[in-house]
Amino acid sequence: MDELSVENAQLSLVKPGPTGISPPTENKQHNGICLIGLTNNR
Repeated sequence: MDELSVENAQLSLVKPGPTGISPPTENKQHNGICLIGLTNNR
């Protein structure tokens, strides 16, 4: 359950808002996925 909590916390930090601010380097794994999603959304 700890891993899920950490992952959820990372996902929350990764959510970039309309400005598209990049998340901390700690979330590099999710960052790649997020960037791909943002690119597709644009």
